[in-house]
Amino acid sequence: MHKLAHRIQINKMKNIPILLLSYFVFTLMLNTSVNAQDKYAKTGNGYGTREILDFDAAQYSMLKITNQHGNITINGWDSDSIQIQTLINVQAPGINSAEEVLDFISIQRASRAGMLIFRTAFDEEFFSNYPFSIDYTINVPKSLMLDINNNLGDVLIQNVDGKIKLHLDYGKLHLVQSNNKLDHDFTLNFADAKLDACNDIKGKLNNTTFTAHKVGRIEFKSQYSAYQIGEARSVSLNSATDKININQSDSLQVSGNQLLINVKKLNTFGFVEVDRGQLMLKADSTLSKLSISNKMANTIITLPVDYTYIVNGEITNGELIHPNPEQLQLVKEGSKESFSGKIGTTNTYQGQLVLFNKNSDLTIKTY
Repeated sequence: MHKLAHRIQINKMKNIPILLLSYFVFTLMLNTSVNAQDKYAKTGNGYGTREILDFDAAQYSMLKITNQHGNITINGWDSDSIQIQTLINVQAPGINSAEEVLDFISIQRASRAGMLIFRTAFDEEFFSNYPFSIDYTINVPKSLMLDINNNLGDVLIQNVDGKIKLHLDYGKLHLVQSNNKLDHDFTLNFADAKLDACNDIKGKLNNTTFTAHKVGRIEFKSQYSAYQIGEARSVSLNSATDKININQSDSLQVSGNQLLINVKKLNTFGFVEVDRGQLMLKADSTLSKLSISNKMANTIITLPVDYTYIVNGEITNGELIHPNPEQLQLVKEGSKESFSGKIGTTNTYQGQLVLFNKNSDLTIKTY
């Protein structure tokens, strides 16, 4: 099997254009030192290949990793070097069985326009009867930009301040202490993401659980996902079939269908447009403007008892419930009921509410 695989690889190499081949050959040796390399060594739970490489960080502004069937761990440090440790591991009963798998997996690397590139590659003849994994453990300067693509594995990034572009399919993400002032760009599919602290994030979510304790701005297009957001400066979502829980945000913009939304504290501005679902929103006394246009979405808004505001809106095929109905002007035409009013006893009003709801109730409460 080993000799056959060797012949297959040689024949394929003859057909690869020289320009493409040079992209992945070892062109980095002038800037690289190899600390250790174990070929087909015992790895505790199997056999594998381990390699540790050091690179001069002054040569690069970005690290790009493309991997699958394994985990990627990235740590920010104060050194001027990039250290990358790779481990290809096969949980086979013996070295000969493991070698039949390992011979068809490689880690290719290249350098291009200030970018250090690593890519896990599988030969067309690849097949494995045994569990296997390809793991990366990386130390980088904190300001280095990252472009990470991982499939069927987890990603841990901690103490990194550079911009992060991340595509993760079928895995867990844990981002710890990212203090950059640029947007991160995430695409997460069938993932479980946890962010401890970071600034701005944008991207796409699909079948993802997204937990963020403290963030700046969140801007996502998502479906079949669940959000648990602690403290945010701004939340902007275009959602479908999502569950959204927010403890506190200064600004909120959400539109979509089949949404369950619970906002425990909204400070300044809100715009919500939901087609089917539910909205529960509690506002702070600093709220300046709230616009809601919902359909078939039970809507409950909770305001401070001493909050003063101007309200205008319309409800169709539903009931309007308000703590001060005597301060509202109500006009009913068939199934529609328009309402407007100035709520409070002062001439200075803190906020403006524009509220529309169809085929469901609209409730305003105080606390």
